[in-house]
Amino acid sequence: FCHSVLGGDIDIDHRDNPYFLYPAGEFDPFDLWKGLCQGESTLKALRGIFCSPSSITLPPGARSMGRGCISHIYKIRNVEPRSIAYVATLWRNVLSSCPSWEENDGEFSGPAFFKRLVALFDDEIWANETLSWWNS
Repeated sequence: FCHSVLGGDIDIDHRDNPYFLYPAGEFDPFDLWKGLCQGESTLKALRGIFCSPSSITLPPGARSMGRGCISHIYKIRNVEPRSIAYVATLWRNVLSSCPSWEENDGEFSGPAFFKRLVALFDDEIWANETLSWWNS
């Protein structure tokens, strides 16, 4: 698969769900909604950005000894769809081969990816399950 992507035989764009959006080893090609936006690396990235880098290894709710937590400073009480989409967009760029932030990476459009992820939360049942997972 990787050779096909690198060789240009398979195009990956903003309409695809990166593997990191799913829990490790739980991707189900027959149910693309199952576990979507519940990947551990996405969770750790969000905690690192909104809490602190040292919070990544702590259990949920535990406080780190590092700098002030952005979520406390700005009174962010719950993870919202736009927060997940923002972190996933940043994380996708970090994991790409781009040497710096790029809105577009070949066929991939960062702004379109962000908007598509936010739009996924229009499905109320899935959105409620996913946000409950994030906010538990």
